[in-house]
Amino acid sequence: MTKVSFAASGSHLINATVSQTGKEPLTPANASETGRKLFNKFKETGEKDVVINATGVDPVIAAQIADGFLRASYTFNKYKSTPQNEGPQTVSFLTDKPQAAEAAFAPLRTTTESAFWASDLVNEPANVLNPQTYAERVRQELAPLGIKVKIIEDYWLKWQGMNAIAAVGQGSKTPPCMVVLEYDGTNGEQKRPLALVGKGITFDSGGISLKPGAGMGDMTMDMAGSAAVAGAIRSLALRGAKTKVVGVLALSENMHDQNSTRPGDIIKSLSGKTIYVGNTDAEGRLVLCDAITYVQKNYNPHTVVDIATLTGAASAALGKEFAAAFSNDDRLFAKFNKAANATGERIWRMPLLESPASKKAVENTPHADLTNNATGPGALTAAAFLHQFIEKNEDGSDKRKFMHLDIAGPGIALTELKGWGVFLFDRLIRDNYEQKVVANQNVPKSAPVRKQAPKQG
Repeated sequence: MTKVSFAASGSHLINATVSQTGKEPLTPANASETGRKLFNKFKETGEKDVVINATGVDPVIAAQIADGFLRASYTFNKYKSTPQNEGPQTVSFLTDKPQAAEAAFAPLRTTTESAFWASDLVNEPANVLNPQTYAERVRQELAPLGIKVKIIEDYWLKWQGMNAIAAVGQGSKTPPCMVVLEYDGTNGEQKRPLALVGKGITFDSGGISLKPGAGMGDMTMDMAGSAAVAGAIRSLALRGAKTKVVGVLALSENMHDQNSTRPGDIIKSLSGKTIYVGNTDAEGRLVLCDAITYVQKNYNPHTVVDIATLTGAASAALGKEFAAAFSNDDRLFAKFNKAANATGERIWRMPLLESPASKKAVENTPHADLTNNATGPGALTAAAFLHQFIEKNEDGSDKRKFMHLDIAGPGIALTELKGWGVFLFDRLIRDNYEQKVVANQNVPKSAPVRKQAPKQG
């Protein structure tokens, strides 16, 4: 990771100059990409210490260039036994206003470094990162930041009735667990949190419904959704975001042995709904349904968002560029879409309430309430399955807003930097769910300014 700094213009050996005028003027839209290109240029030439002249460039845009440079520097070479070309080790941006540029860069650095941490988790092999070691790594990283970390072990999952997540992990020698992350930057002023729920399958063999061998090694990344949740909450804590968020990481390993869940088994989820297991390789929705129920029962969130590398159908439809987005609320989708376009972690809306056939398909099983292997478009039926676990009002309407992000394409990325969703969540929360400071001329400068709670939703 490149060390980034800002300095006043002076007598320096300059490697490159950027300007807001010329053939391709710098703008907030292209600044980060400019930084990425600069990093790659100096990596090719072997430069280790770089000075970039950004005199005359707006400090906010200079910060965004620096962030693009930093993002491009991510590598995961810890298991390489020989030195690798990791590009420039330091970069200094010369600017008229170095303090302003540093102030603009600080929150960007925090989010990018949180995405780096999430990427490290996604890149780890499954013989290193299993549900237990993953949970402990999260605890060690996040608890010192003031985030309350609760780890619910396998015994307690079963005792509380979370039989769906327990069923997925019962074929592995490493038991499943659930990690709950509580972050409250409002000092209790905000009563109801935003809930982020992440699928965390540290390796997915498919279970008894065994996957094909080709590409199975990529299934170490089947926990990318949970890494995005943990990374986003890390970013919130480090930048002191005035918001309240609960994250739930549903961690399990889907393996096969004599204890494995079988196709044809019926399990009772935490919600009380029973599930016919038609395919053990449709395990993601099983761990998620218990996590979604748990967070509603215990935290009463105004909005529930889940993120998961869930279906090959979503990847086949949208490739690596877009995540499939399913929501029961137009305004919620609009907030996500705006944040997605701003960060480059892009989404494409798919039908949820508009697909009664998918709802009917997941209910089409003779001896249980639901099936995890419904016939029909795979991404749609998976979303319809998860939507069944959003609590209802007496009239049958949803009690809370819901967003399901299927990141099977961009989440299992071919790029070095992974952690898809960290930038999206951080921007979404920054723009929509953080308290804003209200100016009060009667408050002494030494006294804290009271915060105004945001409108929920």
